Amino acid sequence: MLRTAGSLAGAGVIGSTGALADRGGATDADTKAAANPIGYVDIPGTVAEGVVGTSGDVAYVAIDRGFVSVDISDPQNPTEIARRTDTGMSEILDVKEAGDRLIAVGPGNVGSPSGMGYYDVSDPANPELIEWYETSYTIHNSFLTEDIAFLINNGTADIHLIDVSTDNPSEITSWGIQASILHDIWYQDDILYMSYWDDGTVMLDVSTPSNPSMIGKVRDGSSRSPNNDHYVTLNDEGTVLAIGKEQLNYNPLGVELWDVSDKTDTQFLAEIEPPSVGNERTSHNLDIQNGHMYTSFYDAGVFVHDIGDPASPEEVYSWRGDGASFWTAEVAVPGEFFIGTDEAVSGGNGRLYTFPDPANGGGNESPSAAFDVSPSSPAPGETVSFDASASTDPDGSITGYEWDLGDGTTTSGQTVEHSYDTAGEYSVELTVTDDGGSTDSTTQPVTVGDAGGGECVDASNWPAGSGYSGYEYIEQIDVDGQVVESSDTEGYYDFTCPDVVTVQSGGSFDLSLAWNDNGYDGHYANVYVDWEQNQDFSSAQETVIFENADDDSSAVTATVPVPDDAPTGSTLARIRLSFNGFDGPTATGEYGEVNDVTIVVE
Repeated sequence: MLRTAGSLAGAGVIGSTGALADRGGATDADTKAAANPIGYVDIPGTVAEGVVGTSGDVAYVAIDRGFVSVDISDPQNPTEIARRTDTGMSEILDVKEAGDRLIAVGPGNVGSPSGMGYYDVSDPANPELIEWYETSYTIHNSFLTEDIAFLINNGTADIHLIDVSTDNPSEITSWGIQASILHDIWYQDDILYMSYWDDGTVMLDVSTPSNPSMIGKVRDGSSRSPNNDHYVTLNDEGTVLAIGKEQLNYNPLGVELWDVSDKTDTQFLAEIEPPSVGNERTSHNLDIQNGHMYTSFYDAGVFVHDIGDPASPEEVYSWRGDGASFWTAEVAVPGEFFIGTDEAVSGGNGRLYTFPDPANGGGNESPSAAFDVSPSSPAPGETVSFDASASTDPDGSITGYEWDLGDGTTTSGQTVEHSYDTAGEYSVELTVTDDGGSTDSTTQPVTVGDAGGGECVDASNWPAGSGYSGYEYIEQIDVDGQVVESSDTEGYYDFTCPDVVTVQSGGSFDLSLAWNDNGYDGHYANVYVDWEQNQDFSSAQETVIFENADDDSSAVTATVPVPDDAPTGSTLARIRLSFNGFDGPTATGEYGEVNDVTIVVE
């Protein structure tokens, strides 16, 4: 589908570096803002393609009946310095410049007359028409070198090679394939790359202009669908090629990157999807400079991707808003700024914007993520505070804080609180986002230790013990003031972490047990502690019998002595509730419940 521009209307020429005037359309909520445009100039008339002159300080912009020259030497104050509408054509959608020559071609779709205005722009403020070259076909797009103008025949989808080396344009030859649309072209190193819409992107050897020969296709038009090859360009080395795909009104398309270092064996690298915000948000024209790709996406704005690794492109800049609809994104001065032409007519004006170039340090500066943890060595179950207020942004403000707390928990906010159930080392990651959409991440380890400095034991190292907890199940254990909440869904529970209790050798600790008696009497409770730390409960001193609870009580308390010769370190305590008699530490009870906790001897 060919894109047409709107109607011509007149208005004053304005340069601006202040707040951008409202163009309608986008709202504060749906505007994705990075660093704001550096400046802009209103251009009376319908705006389409914009190209940067060889010098880098002038841009040429197609308008409905001609083109304008814009001084961009001061990107904060771009200024229209010349306007030419002397060919008699209308709907001029494309201009191209090479050295001190420029062509303006059209009409882009239908109309008469049709052809090419060939200009001397050695003085950009005073372009002079050298020759009006009339054609029998309309021209949507073109390309210009110092010797040849390549003109697309809209009707036949052929390319016409026009000799302009002597300033007397004359046709050399034409070439084409059986196809319905040839939309755009790019010339580099004697190869013409031709966007044949659904028929793929052709590579044509034009080293002998009078006898072009087809090398092959980047893709044949069927390997990836939908195709809609709309625009094509390459990196300076000629090894990475970008195909901009256009689909208007619905199902917008993005940009594909291809490895064309071997023209006979091209390889797909990656696809950049279209933005999710904007009415008309398919890709349009683009540019590649210094490992970065600059893309216009109509209403969705302009985008810059770092393609230093073309198989994994990374978005580094975007801007949309003010009702703008971008036709062009092209670098003016690498590392400093690029231009975008806005075709959305408001009050009779299109616009040319200048944007900061994020390549080589331009554009929005990334934030720096940092955070503090308190306490620095928490115990299991202890509340930990994470504070990201030390994060900074050198050229704006931080708008988002996202946390991955290392145990499967994610949350957001400048300050957050969390507790860890078990001891161990957790990798906590903070990602901050600034008002320009840039991000930074940092990671810190958080070591969660056991209360009292001991380590949790692994209960599987001891012989198992179990009961059936459908009846007479434990509801709560209080070990020296530390409460363990139990449950009634199984006959065994491992509470060795985080419920770690520290005791003193030769001392004692209190242990209370509460249960659900289910309306029955005859309950017995005991505790087994492996004081010898030999993974069994064989010694007599390792068993403490509670007061016989063979009545209607549902709670008991005992004082558990710690042997004088108990080794220091972590060991297992097993608390057991039985029915109608005492079960041993490793027995499988018919009723009751078994809970394990960690005891640390100091």
